[in-house]
Amino acid sequence: MAHYIDFNEAAGKKDGFTLDFAYDRAGSADGSFEGNAGRARGLIGTGAATFDNTGGAGVNVGTEGFETTTGIAIEAVIVANWSGAGGDYDEIFRKEDGGNRILFSFQNDPFSGGANPPVAANIPVLSFGLNVGGYGELDLPLDGTVEGVTLESLTDGAPHHVVANYDSVTGEKSIWVDGVKAWSVALPAGTLVVSGGGAPAYIGNTNGGGEPFTGTIDEFAFWTRALSAEEIADHAAAVALDRNYFQGGGVADSYAAEIALDNPIAYWRLGDSGPSAAVDSSGNGHDGASEDGTLEFGQASLVPPDTDTSVSLNGDRIFVDGFDKVDTGFSVEFWTKIDGATGSFANLVGDGDGGLNFMLMVYLTPGGNVRPHVQTTNGFGSLDSLLTIADEQLHHVVSTWDEASGEMVLYIDGEVADVVVSAGTFPTSGEAINDENPIFIGRDNRAGGWNGQIDEVALYDYALPAARVKAHFDRVDRGIVVVNQPHPDPGNLVDVPSGLLHYIDLDEAAGEVEGRTLNFAYDRVGDIEGIFQGATMRVPGLVGLGAASFDNSGGIGINLGANGFETSTGITVEMLFQSEWSGGSGDYDEFFRKEDGGNRILLSYQADGFNGGANPPVDDGVPVLSFGLNVDGSYGELDMPLDGTNDAGLNVEDIADGKTHHIAATYDTATGEKAIWIDGIKAWSVNLGEGAQITSGGAAPAFIGSTNGGEPFTGIIDDFALWERALTAEEIATHAANGLAGVSILESARATTGFAISEFTFDASTKTASIKWNSAPGASYSLEFSTDLQDWNEVQDSIDSGGAQTSVDVNLTAFLQAARDAYLRLRKQ
Repeated sequence: MAHYIDFNEAAGKKDGFTLDFAYDRAGSADGSFEGNAGRARGLIGTGAATFDNTGGAGVNVGTEGFETTTGIAIEAVIVANWSGAGGDYDEIFRKEDGGNRILFSFQNDPFSGGANPPVAANIPVLSFGLNVGGYGELDLPLDGTVEGVTLESLTDGAPHHVVANYDSVTGEKSIWVDGVKAWSVALPAGTLVVSGGGAPAYIGNTNGGGEPFTGTIDEFAFWTRALSAEEIADHAAAVALDRNYFQGGGVADSYAAEIALDNPIAYWRLGDSGPSAAVDSSGNGHDGASEDGTLEFGQASLVPPDTDTSVSLNGDRIFVDGFDKVDTGFSVEFWTKIDGATGSFANLVGDGDGGLNFMLMVYLTPGGNVRPHVQTTNGFGSLDSLLTIADEQLHHVVSTWDEASGEMVLYIDGEVADVVVSAGTFPTSGEAINDENPIFIGRDNRAGGWNGQIDEVALYDYALPAARVKAHFDRVDRGIVVVNQPHPDPGNLVDVPSGLLHYIDLDEAAGEVEGRTLNFAYDRVGDIEGIFQGATMRVPGLVGLGAASFDNSGGIGINLGANGFETSTGITVEMLFQSEWSGGSGDYDEFFRKEDGGNRILLSYQADGFNGGANPPVDDGVPVLSFGLNVDGSYGELDMPLDGTNDAGLNVEDIADGKTHHIAATYDTATGEKAIWIDGIKAWSVNLGEGAQITSGGAAPAFIGSTNGGEPFTGIIDDFALWERALTAEEIATHAANGLAGVSILESARATTGFAISEFTFDASTKTASIKWNSAPGASYSLEFSTDLQDWNEVQDSIDSGGAQTSVDVNLTAFLQAARDAYLRLRKQ
């Protein structure tokens, strides 16, 4: 090999560094980027060169070191976007020494008939030009003449391995695509190559800049001999596995050998005898040690058929002194079996030295989800997997972050995991900070420990590509493993009402389903799928199939992530609920909260000494329903007293009674009204003045049933909806009537506010009838009695509506004394 340029200096621009060079890893033909030739994420490894078909774009690799006589091989990995048009030339490589030129390029011109062997003129070809007994070109036709190798197949957006090969011993000149010989010619055996000259060689163009490539080139290699068929096939196989040519395309002979192919900067196999050692197998000297001495080394391997043992943590940890862990990004990889959900956050593998002092830690949430982090000069972000792994099953976890793109990817069991953003925004740009922190395997300095096994922990200073993650995963014989899959997404609503941002009906399931995880909550409108945390449970729905149950314990809640809750001209937060709130002093139960400081949005039960600061003020210490919002640049709360003094006359016992109720909190910029509605009735309101807009948004995750695990709800919540406008009184009444009738709050076809009687009981001993019906707010009703359905007598007149539901108890003794048949009629006046 004379030259090997892998472009792995970087995947893109990096502050303080110039990226106009390309190191030759085999010789001295270091190249320089010219024109619009740019740096891209690697097709293999971290970097590649990208070309935009503009004049002058290319990588100049100089004049020296490209002379050869007995053979030659030019190989590269390309993503080609060549047009194939007549007169268009895209050079992969060219050294323009006149009759001694060497070229490997896409061409479409009238001269293909002069190739050896000749092909049709004016068709797209891949050409290999060389002086062998005189200059000549081997033109591989891309018009379908060669099965499986066409213009379309080579410009399909996927990486392809291409080789131009000549062997003077045999005289064969050939072009290979993805490990297969696609076109060849037999020249006289023993004919030598004539090469050399003063023209500079170019990757992606020719001297003068007139035949620029369109696409990406990576892993350029120049050999002064022909490669064998076996070598070319192995290089192509390696590329298919996202390896460079020299990592090989075969299967590694052990799991550790597979990992070594990707050059980890630290690799703890955890097969040590203990009690304190954790040797770094990467050879970089980052050995670790246990601290409490409760680790159990020598446990069964988690990566069979390899027999190297694993560790049971037992709440302990392995501590490794700090070192630099980032170059073009990072990857964190490990295998684990976790005994069960911890109920609190726990570090799996990471660098959490305290507070915000972390960069790449991978956490377990209280509900058993995986939460990887990244922190840069622009802030921190985290993702939460929808899948839970605290299930006593074997799992492979890899977290990657690429500095150039800012993208973070979480892989679970060899595949890209479904995630929600739990903090920050992605892509996360900027430069990594805290990148020399210690490493903690198990509990860190921020959170507690956990029970279970961990094995084969590896760190990389770049983002592992997906194919290599899959290769690591496939290397392990997992046997028969039951892996829970996410419950199927029911899909978005067909007809989304105007202004509806999010609707979470929790109807994935009413409880545990074998083989399915139920720790998520699909958004039927937007894309903020939430995840269950802590002891949050799935229960039969108040309407529909499922609902969420909260037991007032710390760490519970449904995490909806940070994004998609911005609104300015109006808002409605509504849901169905069954509550068992105590109403005691200092007790807070959150229906919904997004804790963005002065821009927070909350709807919660509260009992504290701050009611006097509400608008309008109410007595301190009184239990309230609070609706907090930043309006006109100032945060304020509307506190509805639950002592009977609100406009609906409600006490705590009226709504925290374990029965189903509908709640809505609204604000309308047009009118300035801020209001709380219970069961379709406006129970408390204030006017803030027309035109005042909402200030909202921030990095805090939104939660149903808590505020980031604190202030937990007690009861059941269902059919959560968030709107970017205020609902009308009629809409709220309809939604409440629907929910109390046992159907979706959005089900317009079954919205009943008239004569749908929901309950009827009769006590024969007292002759008392109890009747409950869906009603229209503000309406009045009458109840009548008949023995023959002809003549009707008034039982009770002017029954005022109780809101979305009304009930009445009536004694019928006087009407039943002489009656053999009895009928009741309810009428709206």
